[in-house]
Order: sequence, then structure tokens, then C-alpha cells
Amino acid sequence: MPNITITKVPSGAGHRYKVEGDERIDPKVLLPTISTIAKHADTGHDGLLFWAIDHYIRTGIRNAFQISNKEAMAIGTELHTQIEEFINSGRHTIDGLFKSSLFSKWYSSLHEAGVVWHSAERKVYSPLCFAGTVDAIGYLDGVPTLFDWKTTDQLNKKGENKKYTHPSHAAQIGGYLVALRAMKERFPEIPQPTQAFVIYVFKDTKKVAWEPVNVMKAMRAFRAANIIYKSGQLYGE
Repeated sequence: MPNITITKVPSGAGHRYKVEGDERIDPKVLLPTISTIAKHADTGHDGLLFWAIDHYIRTGIRNAFQISNKEAMAIGTELHTQIEEFINSGRHTIDGLFKSSLFSKWYSSLHEAGVVWHSAERKVYSPLCFAGTVDAIGYLDGVPTLFDWKTTDQLNKKGENKKYTHPSHAAQIGGYLVALRAMKERFPEIPQPTQAFVIYVFKDTKKVAWEPVNVMKAMRAFRAANIIYKSGQLYGE
């Protein structure tokens, strides 16, 4: 195994990555996250504006949307942490473990599908200068598979099913796949996923939805988003 380290580094309101030991990458340069680049695959963000306005109207609190967003992020972080703990522990059941209801629903769905886990929270990078952390890699029906967890609500304020999939979610998976393929020669022990799913765990209905991602289209989408991202960097965005 090559002596290469990938470190998550706090940067501004978020984080970046530092890669050391790969001569193709300057270790002094902090790499943008795959998720940051993937957001450029979404064509519009008006929905976020209306979401913030709705929170203000409902509560009368100007920054209510920020409070709600932090609470949602905390729930997502907790679920990610519990999943990572479970996968990396090598456990096959959750008997005797105290977990949240969201984790239980996640476990039931993935366990029923018969997923065999390889790793969770795997840091990946590309010599094209971006990096990220894959939620999980496993085998589904013997096929190496990449998984990404998303926590959101299934219903809108009217109680109707809302659109929860976004191009950036698939592009994010595409970025992980591009990085994994770039790492293949130096990290042959890491499986190369040939299929991928975004697993949506709904906070309001406590249900789980599997959304398959076309890996080739996802990688093309990420590469396109990366071009847009880099173009913005030329103008200091």
C-alpha cells in the first residue's frame, strides 16, 4: 500500500482535503470537496429561497431557516455516524444496540437487501485536484456497489410527496467514482463499484428509498460540474 494520506481540513464554513505522498498533488494545496463541485450540476436554487421564506412566515423568526437547516444537518450527521460505527464494527445485527429510529429503518432496508459491507467513510481523491469521503462501499448480489446516504423529508408542507432527488446527488456519486478509478492502480485493495445508489432516509415518514444512479452518466455529470466549478475559480468565486 502506498504511503499516501488524505486528511480533512477545516476551511471557512466547511472543509477541504490535503493529500500527502502523491507526487502528482502539491500537499500545500487544499483540495475542494467533491460535494462542493457536484452542486454545480444543479441548474437552479430558487427552491432554497422559497424554503427559507416559508420558515420565516411560519415562525416569524428571520433566521428560522438557519436553525432548521442546522437541526436537519445534525440529524444527518448522527445517522452517518451510527452507520459508520455499525459497518466498521463488523457487526451483522443491531441486537442490543441503542440506535435511532432512522438508523433502524436504514438497517432494515439494507439488511433485507443482503448488502455485504467493505468499508464506510472511505476518503478518496483524484490527481485532478478534488477529494471527498464515500459514505460506504459494499457488495449487493456480489456486485461492488457505492452507497451515499441522504436524510430529508418525503412530504411537503401540504402532505404531498415532494421532489427529493437532485442532479447534484448523482454528480456527487460520479465524483467519488472518478476518484476511485484514479486511485485504482495505487490502491488495488479498494473495490471498483460498477453500480451505485443514493439511499434516502426520510425524517418525517421514517421510510427509506433506493435511487439507482447510472454510473457512466454520473461521472460525465461530475466532470461537467468540475468544468463549471473551475471556470468560476478564474473569477474568484
